[in-house]
Amino acid sequence: MENKKNGLAGKIFSYGGSYFGAVVGAGFASGQEVMQFYTNYGVMSMIAIIAAMVIFIWIGTRFAAYGNELHTNTHGPVMKYLCGKYVGKFFEAAFLFFMFIGFSVMISGGGTTLFQYFGINQYIGRVIIAVASVLAVSFGFAITLKIGGFLGPIIVVFSILVASIAFFTGTTDFAAADVAIKGAGITTSAPNIWISVLVYCSYCVMSNSPILISIGNVEDDKKIRNAGITAGAVALGVCLLFINGALLRNYQVVGTSEIPMVELAGNIWKPLGVIYAVVLVAAIFTVAISALYGITSRVTTDDPKKKIGIISAVSICAMVPGFLPFSSLVGTLYPIMGYMGLIVMASVLYHQLKKMNRKPKSCLAK
Repeated sequence: MENKKNGLAGKIFSYGGSYFGAVVGAGFASGQEVMQFYTNYGVMSMIAIIAAMVIFIWIGTRFAAYGNELHTNTHGPVMKYLCGKYVGKFFEAAFLFFMFIGFSVMISGGGTTLFQYFGINQYIGRVIIAVASVLAVSFGFAITLKIGGFLGPIIVVFSILVASIAFFTGTTDFAAADVAIKGAGITTSAPNIWISVLVYCSYCVMSNSPILISIGNVEDDKKIRNAGITAGAVALGVCLLFINGALLRNYQVVGTSEIPMVELAGNIWKPLGVIYAVVLVAAIFTVAISALYGITSRVTTDDPKKKIGIISAVSICAMVPGFLPFSSLVGTLYPIMGYMGLIVMASVLYHQLKKMNRKPKSCLAK
């Protein structure tokens, strides 16, 4: 009985950790995502994060259910089921575009971090990230994946540590933060905080639905998979609250920073800022490699020269938007992904409201 309980707890922890880890990437850990989608809307963002947590639970459990019902671990059949044959194919193709956007954003974020804390020219830093990604995907992707798996928990621990200290030591109260934000005249990517919440949640769903679908495909027990996804969503909400609270409490210091979490770490203790910057660059690098691999693995050939040529061509194209400021890319391209994802979320809601209780036919059976 004890072993069975440990096994169930292990599954719940694994599913929750996978969901949490898929959302908490380099963009999240940099603080720029949280700044763009939450902090820039003021104190109301703290309440909005609670709403986001509820949405993450709902949409996460639904996508896991689709993976189980359709017996698939890929997003293609789910998109086809939710949006129909042609629109579903469009969204399946859109995932490639999203990965391309993600790669461009990581090039920009890596270059910005290298400049902000190590004094490397921003453009040279971006080229370094792009070239290193090409080399890794061409010759050593498996090793880099292991490094990424090792760095993931570290960046999460560092994020929570820095956010917690900054939250309790911040000198700006929430009321003053609201005044500072309104006085800054910031142009936000959504008309209000509630639209921003929906856009952020749908962006995360579009980026990370494969992991949710895979959880559903491997776990038939609804209670176990829902418990795991709920645990992951709650952990994500708590992490968001701490980071957002820390940014609000220190808004006058980090309000215009490209990498606000690195700025906070450096204000706490300069060596901590350097350590955080190193870990963040490594995390950005691994995310960049994953995105580049996700794009090129579908279009490359077995010919080594052609493979490297295609990988290089994709990287060069990604560097064009990657030369733009990190904050501009996060504030512009991520919302585009989010607004497109709203169509998928609306379709999920439609299917649920229609109470389609019968299991959808497996796409593999056709």
